[in-house]
Amino acid sequence: MMPNRSGRPQLLAVLTGDVVASTALGAKDAAKLASRIEEAWGLAAEASDAAVTKVDVFRGDAWQAAVHEVRDVFSVALRMRIALRWLVAAPRVDTRIAIGVGSFDVIDAQRLSRSRGAAFELSGRALDAIGRGRRLTVRVEDDAILEATLDTILDLVDTLVQTWSEAQAYAVDHALLGWTQEETAANWSPKAIRQQAVHKHLKRAGWPAIGRALDHARHLLNHWSEASVLSRVEGRVHP
Repeated sequence: MMPNRSGRPQLLAVLTGDVVASTALGAKDAAKLASRIEEAWGLAAEASDAAVTKVDVFRGDAWQAAVHEVRDVFSVALRMRIALRWLVAAPRVDTRIAIGVGSFDVIDAQRLSRSRGAAFELSGRALDAIGRGRRLTVRVEDDAILEATLDTILDLVDTLVQTWSEAQAYAVDHALLGWTQEETAANWSPKAIRQQAVHKHLKRAGWPAIGRALDHARHLLNHWSEASVLSRVEGRVHP
């Protein structure tokens, strides 16, 4: 257990998820699901500028992980979905993700699901309450207006994500890492394609709008985290 003893308020973005349609997996794929979740998290974490925790897999198809730089969490969540769908490669397989943004009391580095604090509680409750058909949702500590704004952004993004083809998801995955269309085209798997084809995949995926939405969410989270830390240091409750 690692308690927060820094004396300075610290914030965390916690992601709690479960795999959709995991019961439809064959025995071979089901046996490998935990390792696939761990591998997917390793790829997803590349979208963060800061440290992330290990992913904690439990109950076979449920998982929890955290991002220390809260502004990165939406990009990390999208990469997690893309990576898991690619690694498992089974019909209808996806993951629901509930994000909790807030403070923490204790982090258990070995079993993150045993950690304590507002961010963990918000994330866990949000997954329990996630609406039918939704795959992404977010809760923010002590800021209902920001929470509603970010959750609306995620809902709209999620609507587009659920329609993506494999090629569209692949193109967006590289865009999330900041790759240019030329770089993505040159490194396309299994073989290079033209930049115009990457452009077409991104456009059909709704990337121009999704990219702007993620940039706006990143700005809002960054502003909130800075203001929240300041207000907690001064002993005030964040409005």
